[in-house]
Amino acid sequence: EGFARLQMLRGDGHIGVLERQQLQVLEVWYVIPILEMFSMHGFSDDPSWIAKRLVPRISVDEVTSALDLLERLGLIRRASDGALRRTTHKLATAGKVTVGAVRQYHANMLDTAKEALCQLDADQRNVTSLTIGLSPVQYEKATKMIEEFRFSLLNLFEEAGTVSTPDDQIHEMVVALFPVTRHPSEA
Repeated sequence: EGFARLQMLRGDGHIGVLERQQLQVLEVWYVIPILEMFSMHGFSDDPSWIAKRLVPRISVDEVTSALDLLERLGLIRRASDGALRRTTHKLATAGKVTVGAVRQYHANMLDTAKEALCQLDADQRNVTSLTIGLSPVQYEKATKMIEEFRFSLLNLFEEAGTVSTPDDQIHEMVVALFPVTRHPSEA
């Protein structure tokens, strides 16, 4: 297909394709965290409950719009008891994705990480960096290692199931590897 594919990792371990229109979940930073909140202990689909739990906070109207979007796209559905339930277990990008919505989502999460760095105490966040020289081959190896680490981390905590205690929180991990010097041919 002509567009980058996103994959849904469902609880049964099978992988499905996130349809093109479902990329809308990436247009604003808080839709994916709201979807992930469905795994939290004591989760309530009440928009005011969700709005109060997100950092940074968003409005109840923004939560309502996000829930409407998730339901319209089939990522959540209303159960017979009237509560909203998640229909997919995990979302992950497949390989190197260049779709505009994905780029925007990553940019938004980098901004959110910057806010966390400035606003959260050090014991509530982990921010680190490393500056190293890499050949093109080493760069490819590093990006492969990062991708393997992401999926390893996801699979490790996937085995644990839902967030199980009232003290647990949803976390965002942002990893970026990019040059800070120009290639010799561009200098």
